[in-house]
Amino acid sequence: MNRSERRARERQQAKAATALRKGADGVGSASEAFEIAQDLFRHGKARDALPGLRRAAAAYPDNGDLRGALAYALAASGDFAGGIEQYRALLRNDPDAVPVLTNLAFLLAKTGSVDEALKHLERASRLAPDHANTAFALAELLAFRKRKDEAFNQYRQAARLFQMKIGPSPRLEHCDDLIKLATALMWTGDLGPGLYCLDKAVELRPDHALAHARRGLTLGRLRQYREAAASLKRAAEIEPTLTEVRRALGDMLLASGDAAAAEKYYAEAVTSNPDDKLARYFLAATRHESPDAPPPVYVENLFNGYALTFEHHLVDVLQYRAPEQVVSALLDLAGAAATNWSVVDLGCGTGLCGPLIRPAARQLIGVDLSAGMLDKAREKAVYDDLKLGDVVEVLRGYVDAFDLALCTDVMIYLGNLTPIFAAAATALKPGAWFAFTTEIHDGEGFVLDTTGRYLHSHGYVESVAASHGFSVLQFESIVARYQGLKPDYHHLYIARRGSA
Repeated sequence: MNRSERRARERQQAKAATALRKGADGVGSASEAFEIAQDLFRHGKARDALPGLRRAAAAYPDNGDLRGALAYALAASGDFAGGIEQYRALLRNDPDAVPVLTNLAFLLAKTGSVDEALKHLERASRLAPDHANTAFALAELLAFRKRKDEAFNQYRQAARLFQMKIGPSPRLEHCDDLIKLATALMWTGDLGPGLYCLDKAVELRPDHALAHARRGLTLGRLRQYREAAASLKRAAEIEPTLTEVRRALGDMLLASGDAAAAEKYYAEAVTSNPDDKLARYFLAATRHESPDAPPPVYVENLFNGYALTFEHHLVDVLQYRAPEQVVSALLDLAGAAATNWSVVDLGCGTGLCGPLIRPAARQLIGVDLSAGMLDKAREKAVYDDLKLGDVVEVLRGYVDAFDLALCTDVMIYLGNLTPIFAAAATALKPGAWFAFTTEIHDGEGFVLDTTGRYLHSHGYVESVAASHGFSVLQFESIVARYQGLKPDYHHLYIARRGSA
């Protein structure tokens, strides 16, 4: 379906919705009011159904279908408290109503009552294990609670159930189901089928803002940035209050190399939601400003989402070789002293450094902010312990504990290096080694690049190291990886604390 056909269908559906709104003005019978409301829901006009539903629910106070439709309309219009009140009333009459339990749980999770939401969803799942919406809502909540293995299996179950529910010929009433199916497929790595579902949802309802938004995000993951930006812009036109769409638009434009255009959308996202730390961070990047550090959620989300494909992409696609180069240079410099060390691998990721340094280590501890990365590192079975947390905060818990700290591709997510050198000065023994890499900045100090990573000048690194008692014994430029066919040069440092 081309753009003109989509716009024609959009106009046709808008006319139908207008006719339905007029029909909703009169109460009529309970069944008539309910059917008109359902038709408005299918057209994405839940707010327009509210007045008629309020009158109908008042006229037929014992009708559960009307009360459920009213609850849905309230929630879809942003009145979560009103929706929760209506769903609770319905549950008092029928405690085993699975759709009610599911919808109530969704609103409770939205308003922060996650434990109660999980309780309702687990109950609904036991009552109706083949209810697609329940399976999906439970998957979303498990993912939110970082129970990723359970979430993965639950998304798989939800995808299977939605495929059965939708069938081979999706209709207008399946739009929301198609979006949920696409979300489940994308979560389990099936981007192509997920994109097909979103294409179908947009075809059925060209004014569906969420379908356009999810489609844009999926295209972004497939690195089709131009088409992704077009889809996100359409979502923003349809629903201007979707602030996250503006941040996502900034992400796509920045990834495609248009920092000036990205700045506009990041600024709009920050204006709409001043608490959006990710938008604020990348707005700074587009303006060549350099905050001391990224928001922790940025690094955590980045690598949790990257964990499953990280090693393949980095090693096989980008030909990432920094761990081998760092460990080889360190062992050559240390010589016979490289034995029986207590080692901390900061930002260990999937554990690329672990097997390389293990022969020189009596104790090897890995630290990472991403639980997903630590799960992959654990599979290598070379670490004595793996700690989840910020590398600086973890280091602060040790005093004269380590003979070596490894830190490859970590400084690029730290910005200001004073905190990590201060923590290392306490955690490392006198004479201990500190081996790390940085991305190269030809100016002074450090800057936040539009990639979302920090660049550090050699003078700045040496100055911070010296101010915390470290001497740089070896410094060189290395080809850390390849971007396309171009070598990506980083700086490799081997420093030592005080004197042996």
